[in-house]
Amino acid sequence: MRLKELMSSILSEEEVNIMPMSFDTVGDIVIFNDFPEELKDKEKEIGELIIQNYKNINVVAKKTGKYSGEYRVPQIEIMAGENRKETIHKENNTRLKLNVEEAYFSTRTSTERKRIFEMVKPGENILVMFSGIAPLPCVISRNSEAKNIL
Repeated sequence: MRLKELMSSILSEEEVNIMPMSFDTVGDIVIFNDFPEELKDKEKEIGELIIQNYKNINVVAKKTGKYSGEYRVPQIEIMAGENRKETIHKENNTRLKLNVEEAYFSTRTSTERKRIFEMVKPGENILVMFSGIAPLPCVISRNSEAKNIL
């Protein structure tokens, strides 16, 4: 069921129209980037409905501010589900354990990580700079025959 249809079971038409219909999924955590203040009173109910209808989701959260600090980490608030921000994200035959509030990580660049590891030739030395929690080195290591990954 599409999210808009799902939300129409608990929200008015006006509320459905301001409800964000896109989100990031990191492991078993759904994260809304721009959750409207107008729906604050219903965020727990919204989160619980998502958890009930998406079998692999155990936590629904929202970003509460801009990326900040030296490591560009987001501020995250749990809306519903388990009270945790740590998860295991699976991507490109790799499992990455991370805390979504303590590390900058974007699932939206997984296709780019795949494109890069597919270009690596056996025996190559690879230097990865500025990799945050190191998803690219992990993906390259798991999926290529690179000699060294630094």
